[in-house]
Amino acid sequence: RSSPASFLRCFAASTEPASPKTSCSAVCCVYGDSPYIAASCPPRGATSATVWKPCCACCLVIPALIRKVHEAKQRGDRQIFVWGDGTPTREFIYSDDAATGIVMAAAKYDGAEPVNIGTGSEIAIKDLINLICELMGYEGEIIWETDKPNGQPRRCLDVERAEQFFGFRAAISFREGLQNTIADLTIVTG
Repeated sequence: RSSPASFLRCFAASTEPASPKTSCSAVCCVYGDSPYIAASCPPRGATSATVWKPCCACCLVIPALIRKVHEAKQRGDRQIFVWGDGTPTREFIYSDDAATGIVMAAAKYDGAEPVNIGTGSEIAIKDLINLICELMGYEGEIIWETDKPNGQPRRCLDVERAEQFFGFRAAISFREGLQNTIADLTIVTG
């Protein structure tokens, strides 16, 4: 069994404090295995990238940015304000792909170490907001609030084991998933 540190290496590189959710996930991953290791029974866990889906109006980055652009368009705003400097990168997986990966892991994977369900691709927040603006037809200026925190510099999973052990590969392109989400969120919010 490899060290939990290999799974958690992304947390060590951060110069920003981890969010409570991220810290909790890391602790659960490391310590959640303990009873299984003692009993020689594998935990069979899958960990996903940040999941997003249509009709998700919660405060996750993609729906929050879509809402920000949508509201700016409705009000006729020529500027939108976005926290940080746009350089941090994030990996996102569309909800349909995440569900498929989790079902495949449950059916086909019996290993002891967690397997990452994701796309293995990341996008800078600056590129994400630019793509959202393009897809939504917003031509205003993006103002970066560099006095606000950037968050963790990078979040991207190594998804090689998911493909190797149970043949999972995300099928929905980032752009397609983003277009679906924009369409659904703008319908919901008017």
